[in-house]
Amino acid sequence: AHRLRYQNEKMPCLYVDYMSQPSRACLLFVKLNKLPVDIATVLIHKGETRSKDHLARNPFGKVPSLVDGEFNLPESAAILTYLATKYSTPENWYPRSCLQARALVDSGLHWYHSNIRAGCAKLMFNKVIAQRLGMVGNEEVARDALGVLQLSLKALEGGWLKKGAQPFMTGSQVSLPDLLCCCELEQLCMLNKAKHGTDMEEILARFPGVRQWMSRVADACGPVYGEVHAVLRRAAAATAGASTPPASSKL
Repeated sequence: AHRLRYQNEKMPCLYVDYMSQPSRACLLFVKLNKLPVDIATVLIHKGETRSKDHLARNPFGKVPSLVDGEFNLPESAAILTYLATKYSTPENWYPRSCLQARALVDSGLHWYHSNIRAGCAKLMFNKVIAQRLGMVGNEEVARDALGVLQLSLKALEGGWLKKGAQPFMTGSQVSLPDLLCCCELEQLCMLNKAKHGTDMEEILARFPGVRQWMSRVADACGPVYGEVHAVLRRAAAATAGASTPPASSKL
């Protein structure tokens, strides 16, 4: 339906790296809703996000990044809400008819950045990613980030998921914040207890409600979830003694 409606328009292009957590969230949304959006890869570890072409699209040198005609849009949450609005995707993702329901989804998107993202991304960068980029991680920053992540997981389980009384972050159906937060946490599968001092199993052990929620998100996305996370799975398997399978490893 989307392709017929927009067949005379040049499709937007989403620039991603499959190893990027927010990139995977945007990819999931596009693929689940069969949106007429082209996908192009920009590999962070090869320095492609700092190339002249990519910086022309996104002066911050980040992914994901969306180009829609002459319009360039950075930031995953903005990309998700833009695409949901442009293509009128189902209401569960980003409500249009109810202001308060939409505001709740917006709240979850904002919360993600300063909580789950702030903790997980800094932890993973300093424990794993820095080394892959030929850099040295900062253990003090990693410890602080782990503390932020643990507080965020407590808030996710007790607040957003209402201690198990609510299946998804904003209600009974999966929505945009679920994709961003779940894709972020999947990155923990790259940790190895012996090598990094902690792993996914240890971090999530205190939060069984979070693991159950991650499985529900994966189930709600179906096979596409496994497809989008395939590159991450292979990278984790290639890491010596990769720690623990992700919450959705059955996919």
